[in-house]
Amino acid sequence: MSFIRLRDGWREFITVGEFTSEVAKAMGLRVPLLYLSKDSLTHINRKHPDISDLDLTAAPFVLKHGLIVREVRKPRMYLASHEGLHCSKRMGLSMKVAEPDREGYMTSFYRVKRRQMKAWLKRCEIIKTHD
Repeated sequence: MSFIRLRDGWREFITVGEFTSEVAKAMGLRVPLLYLSKDSLTHINRKHPDISDLDLTAAPFVLKHGLIVREVRKPRMYLASHEGLHCSKRMGLSMKVAEPDREGYMTSFYRVKRRQMKAWLKRCEIIKTHD
């Protein structure tokens, strides 16, 4: 992932990772890719200064091996999280499905606390469990 090119305006968005076909179908995506825009990267850097570019490289791993849930009250919003060898702390990312193109965009990336996970599970529907 080229965060520098994204920050400098050389690109409008970059590809973060790829969903399995089952997850992409459950999310209603036309293309099984997750993108990151310059605005979302700026948001992550501003709101979560503890997240470095190195931490962001764990996002594809979180997508591939992590728990993915859909917010029941906001059906276009999804959350993913994973804790494991690649991620020493539980990391989470927020995603949205953009209309009308049905493309997936990462909106945030952050550390997730245990109580946040409990809240997610109460208000969300599970799309994919951890690997």
